[in-house]
Amino acid sequence: MSLLSSLFSRKKSPSAPTATAGAQAPLLMLLHAYVLDCIGELCLEKQEAMREIVQKVYGGGPDWRTTIRTTLRLGESLDGSIQGMWERNQVVAKERAVTLTADDFADMIVQTNFAQFLK
Repeated sequence: MSLLSSLFSRKKSPSAPTATAGAQAPLLMLLHAYVLDCIGELCLEKQEAMREIVQKVYGGGPDWRTTIRTTLRLGESLDGSIQGMWERNQVVAKERAVTLTADDFADMIVQTNFAQFLK
């Protein structure tokens, strides 16, 4: 099942945990912002806020995404992989005449690929 197929086939129940639920909320927020930044959908104001948060929590330099990758032991190719998935899934969405928003894409990436950090 492709990322896009799973995105449009999943149903959100009212009782399902949200991105802001529990102790996972700060990491969910950071990972969501990370994905949005990788695809060019995070505004400058939020980029700066993420840099400040990441530096306070994890230290590191001005490149907050590098700090997140290092802290979570993620590969350097992650940013390009996320960008490629975004581009490919935008093509699929267009072919199917559906809209894939940046936020929906980021939610799916976080839930599908970063679940090990959210337990």
